[in-house]
Amino acid sequence: MFVAGRGSEDPAEGHGRRATLLALAAAVAIGLSLYAIGRVSVSLPVAWALIPSRIAGVAAVTVPLVLRSELRLTRAALPLVLVSGVCEVAGFALFASAPGTGSPSPRCWRRCSGRSRPSPPKCCSASGSRAARSRASR
Repeated sequence: MFVAGRGSEDPAEGHGRRATLLALAAAVAIGLSLYAIGRVSVSLPVAWALIPSRIAGVAAVTVPLVLRSELRLTRAALPLVLVSGVCEVAGFALFASAPGTGSPSPRCWRRCSGRSRPSPPKCCSASGSRAARSRASR
């Protein structure tokens, strides 16, 4: 982001300030999305944690471009767009499902130890994971 903002303000050379603001907005949106998905995925299935953000993304980006006839997608770019979309959703899904695998989450570290990560506290073991609790309740 810093490098994008270092460009000249001459309109002939690009839109340095606008690019920096857009990059900052994208970084904040991704951060908020990761935070929200991490919180929601604790109490809901991963699919339900991911669906609202995907719908909002389509509604905010794709639909306006289609309605204004500004969505130009070449045949050569289509596979790249599809692969990047699948990888993005897969990454968010893996992130959302990680706390249920027994790996210590940041919340677990704070709750159990009040310290950084020198050694995992006992309450953060696999037996304290969402998956283990689910198996135990059967």
